[in-house]
Amino acid sequence: TVRASVARIALEAGADIINDISGGKDTDMKQVLKEYKDALYILTHSLGLFSTMHDSYMYKDMFEELRRYYEESLIKLSLSSSRVIFDIGIGFSKNYNQNIEALESARRIKLAIRSPVLVGVSRKGFIGKIIHESDPKARDSASAMIHTLLLGTKSADIIRTHNSLLLHQTITLLNTISFQKTL
Repeated sequence: TVRASVARIALEAGADIINDISGGKDTDMKQVLKEYKDALYILTHSLGLFSTMHDSYMYKDMFEELRRYYEESLIKLSLSSSRVIFDIGIGFSKNYNQNIEALESARRIKLAIRSPVLVGVSRKGFIGKIIHESDPKARDSASAMIHTLLLGTKSADIIRTHNSLLLHQTITLLNTISFQKTL
């Protein structure tokens, strides 16, 4: 959601996680988080407004941008890191190269902030650009590969995907077959 009112309704109905893709832009979100102290909060790196989230911005250093945004957001929302899952915001206020830089920064971010990191590359446009595929559904295999690499390198704790069966199968294969024995 991007709205505190929607987050409140979900929490009242029994939800225990708020997935705020706006990064706390709704000024009432702080109050909702204060009232529901046990709720986890997914903080997404996203500059601008919801209507401009697909615009790209200039960043000097993606790692520093992500780290600074995380730290400033915790202060702004009065949250402890123990309640936050940080979504590095692939596809949100980033261009092609910036999405790649954010992925390359994921492990460093995870180590720097000491909170779980969520990554969702599933069917994203930058993947289509890399593999020359305009159909988002045809990007599922490439998405599963990137997600598996992120998990295997401990660069992400949580993956957002459209095709959970394919990701599950890919991870199961990698966990079953030990390629180290063949080296």
